[in-house]
Amino acid sequence: MAEEIKKVEADGVVLRPPKDTTKRSKKTGKPGKVRTSSEILEGRQAGEVGRFLESALKAWDFEPVDSTDVEAVEERCLWYFRRCVDDDIKPTVQGLSNALGVNRNTLSRWASGQSRADTHQEVARKAYNILAELWEAYMSENKINPVSGIFLGKNFYGMKDTTEQRVTHQVSVVEEGNVDDVMKLYTKKDKKLPEKGTE
Repeated sequence: MAEEIKKVEADGVVLRPPKDTTKRSKKTGKPGKVRTSSEILEGRQAGEVGRFLESALKAWDFEPVDSTDVEAVEERCLWYFRRCVDDDIKPTVQGLSNALGVNRNTLSRWASGQSRADTHQEVARKAYNILAELWEAYMSENKINPVSGIFLGKNFYGMKDTTEQRVTHQVSVVEEGNVDDVMKLYTKKDKKLPEKGTE
């Protein structure tokens, strides 16, 4: 099978035909019925990774939003959510931060009022509330892996595990004359308390 490989020149690039990688029968040496990757992928749409990356790259060329202009911040937030609708992808805190051109911690500080509380808190809170609402919907409708959902809830939406413990303290008042009855309750039946002065 020593065939000479023919070189084809296209737009100044030398192309070689692909190697024959057909699986052959060990007994007969004849080609088996194995489909090529292009045959397998024929008619399928681009994978999810490509779709998510293509959507994320739409914010690549954007200049960071003027963080002093709350209207520009709001407009960019709305652009991000509309882009998620158009691309049919789940919005994320990091995606929103990328669209704004700020760090996710900056967005979190705006929403919590630690930074620019007078101007940005309302817009950032609205955006966070939309993300939290969607997170709850995904969790309740089993649209997200529970472990991932719990991680997101704890790290981005302020959820936490809580265990409720009630501690009650009761004080019993022993009336005069009942001291011996109370002492019996706290001692074992087979043990006698030492009498006063014999300790």
